[in-house]
Amino acid sequence: MTYEEYDALPGLRASHLKKGLKSMAHMHAAVLGKIPTPSSALRFGSLFHAALLEPSVFAQNAVVWQGGSKVKFPKQWRAFQEEHDRRWILDDADEQAALMAMSVNVHANPDAHRLIANSRHEVVRQWQIDGVGPCKCKLDGLGPEGFIELKSTTADDKPQFFAQCERLGYFIQLGWERLAVKDETQNGWVISVQNREPYWVGVFQIPETILRDGEREAIRIARDYRTCEAMGKYPGPCEGIQQFERAGWVGGEDGAIPSDEMEASEL
Repeated sequence: MTYEEYDALPGLRASHLKKGLKSMAHMHAAVLGKIPTPSSALRFGSLFHAALLEPSVFAQNAVVWQGGSKVKFPKQWRAFQEEHDRRWILDDADEQAALMAMSVNVHANPDAHRLIANSRHEVVRQWQIDGVGPCKCKLDGLGPEGFIELKSTTADDKPQFFAQCERLGYFIQLGWERLAVKDETQNGWVISVQNREPYWVGVFQIPETILRDGEREAIRIARDYRTCEAMGKYPGPCEGIQQFERAGWVGGEDGAIPSDEMEASEL
């Protein structure tokens, strides 16, 4: 199933719910498809998923820009973009090498290789939840050991990766995906791979407590959205009069804003 076919299916999905962590207004915009053009990180993450999970599709569609500086040769770059599907354009040979190195490192990890090799990839599931209606997800992998979520990351180590996961609401996505396959498996896995040297790979089994928390929060957000839908009102993050404050980092709190590269969580 192509992305366009999946996108056309009715139902809420994990990327909608993660926007719901910000506000119902953000979630409504996501449901309506009023989201920004994918960032370079999202594009790279999509290419990596294809390179690892659908190598034949990647080989058939991916093209590499080899025309040098896009700034110095803007006309040639624009012509190249018009000639090819932009989703499949690799910026240069270095990006191609990075994608290949990431794939090689995943398969060099025996646990990651086993999970990937023994699973079906890009598996679509549809189901219903009381008070929510149609739901959908597209699993990176589904096999005898459980469902698999593949994440490319900028993180240099495990603590940084876990902090990124928390900021981006990955637990909601994981809970949502477990809801989709509860009749098939109770187990879930995350495979992470750094998108630059040294391209480290992590294989993480998801604890039951995290999956349950994700399920509960995902269902709560989905039901809240349906309530807002019935009322025709989608509150933003600041309803009513608010107290103006300085940023959290001024007082030494962890108020860092995730970088653009972390937007790959939308995958």
